[in-house]
Amino acid sequence: MRNDNEAQPTERQRRPTIADVATHAEVSRAAVSKVLRNAYGVSPQMRRR
Repeated sequence: MRNDNEAQPTERQRRPTIADVATHAEVSRAAVSKVLRNAYGVSPQMRRR
């Protein structure tokens, strides 16, 4: 049961999504996914973003 005194999560409290990270870094969601998986084909410059 939810406590009525608990605040709903705000935009700042939620976990960032891959889309959030991609938007912030100005890269594609696929690039973020590859970096998180340590996949081949992502340049060091892209990883730093």
